[in-house]
Amino acid sequence: MDKFCIERGTLLDNPSVKTLRNPERHSVHCLVDVGRCVNSGFEILFDPPPGQELYQRAWTLDEDGADAMLTLARATGRRGSCSTCNDELAISLRNGFRATIFGDVADMGDSSNPATLTNVVAMSTDVGCEQFLVDNNITMEQMLPPMVNSTGVETFLNDARVHGTLMVVSWGFLLPTGAIIARFGKHRPNALWYKLHRAIQVIGLIIALIGFGKALRSFDAFSQKGYDAYTHACLGITTMAIAIFNPLNAVLRPHKPKNGEKKSTARFAWEIIHKTSGWSGCFLALVTISYGTTLIPNNEGDQRNFRLGYGLGCGLWLVLLAVGLIVDGKKNPAQEETLPTESQIIVGGVGDKSYRDNEIDDSIDHN
Repeated sequence: MDKFCIERGTLLDNPSVKTLRNPERHSVHCLVDVGRCVNSGFEILFDPPPGQELYQRAWTLDEDGADAMLTLARATGRRGSCSTCNDELAISLRNGFRATIFGDVADMGDSSNPATLTNVVAMSTDVGCEQFLVDNNITMEQMLPPMVNSTGVETFLNDARVHGTLMVVSWGFLLPTGAIIARFGKHRPNALWYKLHRAIQVIGLIIALIGFGKALRSFDAFSQKGYDAYTHACLGITTMAIAIFNPLNAVLRPHKPKNGEKKSTARFAWEIIHKTSGWSGCFLALVTISYGTTLIPNNEGDQRNFRLGYGLGCGLWLVLLAVGLIVDGKKNPAQEETLPTESQIIVGGVGDKSYRDNEIDDSIDHN
């Protein structure tokens, strides 16, 4: 299978078909004639393990191996069905190209690419594996086992689960929770909303940064321009830029006016920027997570189940939190704020007298 169709997730010549679910529906014409497929390189797929539905990414072919595979595919392809097919083996294949191959493992690959095979010999599947080994005087013990579980699909899925879990916890739960507390929880005394907002956002940002780092290390989405993986990556970069910008923006906030003073233009502009960027990041994260669910080669039912679980879980929590804070605000309307005592400041872990002036009085006005 060409890497282009593997990485895009669906067959170029049959976009409704998941590549790793039904690779046999890939036409020989697309495999050997279309430049994007031919020039992307090729991998060897193994049949799905018992009880599973996805083919496994087993090996990637070096340049010579790719040429050998193309030659064999063109020799088995039906003449006339593709421009470079010659049907020399009289198999007259239109789609579902398969082959028996042998080669040496050149490297063990990584989380994005299977192990590489070199010195590849490709034979028609009509020969059969047993006959091929006998003809070439090779015993089964001399063949290295494929690294199906340590590379390819399984590793990709594991990396995707780790990245997705971290991002759902941070952007799907913690960061929106902190934003809602800041918006609807200011009626509580002693700047409780601000203390909670700051703690939750810091924890959420740390988890998001870990998930972001995992994505940068494990995936190569920017090489797939024009497809969902590229869109997801661009949205993710933008969302994380907002996440990093907002706490830096908070540190540089202008002083909040004292009672009776007019709010400065700088303060007014800062509040608009801080609130707008924060909420924009939360909504953009929702779109980014939704795009992310389309990239894992699961069936559509699994994707729908995830979105349903994500919507009911995180969504219901955020709605209930907002409604609860609104109701609590009506029952306990805001009173004149009292600053914490010096001992409360130290016990709270701040330990700095400037906390009173800079952290509470300068906190954003969400009313």
